[in-house]
Amino acid sequence: MLQTDFKVSKYQRQLGISDEDYLDMRLKSAPRLCSYEIMSCLRSSKAALLEHISGTEFVQENLDMGNLSKNKTGNIIQKLHSIAGRPPQNKLEIELPDWLSDRHAHRLECEKEIQIYEKIAELTKKISYSREERKAKHLLELLENHKLLIAFDSHIISLSDIKQRIEKLGRDFQKVIIATGDDKTYRKQVNKLLKLGSTASGVIALCSDAMSEGVNLQQASIDILRS
Repeated sequence: MLQTDFKVSKYQRQLGISDEDYLDMRLKSAPRLCSYEIMSCLRSSKAALLEHISGTEFVQENLDMGNLSKNKTGNIIQKLHSIAGRPPQNKLEIELPDWLSDRHAHRLECEKEIQIYEKIAELTKKISYSREERKAKHLLELLENHKLLIAFDSHIISLSDIKQRIEKLGRDFQKVIIATGDDKTYRKQVNKLLKLGSTASGVIALCSDAMSEGVNLQQASIDILRS
């Protein structure tokens, strides 16, 4: 749902963008962005998509993931409930469609969108965990030939999911660490383990994308990027 005000900036005016052009761009980009976010989460993990739709607490309570050491994020459904009937301000000199200007029509459109997300969530719950389980096994298989591994993903909840699956498999390894750009303690710990000359072994560092430029890769035997 489009939430921010409709207003052409001075820079956009200088580029020759009219009110009509701006409205057309906003209307076309909104569904594309929603689709991109859904597919990005789905590529990461089942948990990531459910978090995006229903929030971190929902995932904790329904996917048996325990207490996640991360900020609560996502919950598009809750956001849609909070803005329903509160259309964005129109600062253009042209009229917006009814569903972006009339409170009642806006609420109905939000309710339709909520129903779509709820359906996506229901379908997502039916997806098996075979992909996540395979990722965990693959990392442990790599650890048999490499002392230090580092894997990246943009969704912290996906890293938490993989970490728990690795630990449940119970194979021999020293530790699995999740490091994000927000947590300086784990950032330092990962950099210490992966620094040149490190004697550490059996380590799997699961890092957020925010760590991609801040983690020491000199000693890592192999690094994996989520496709």
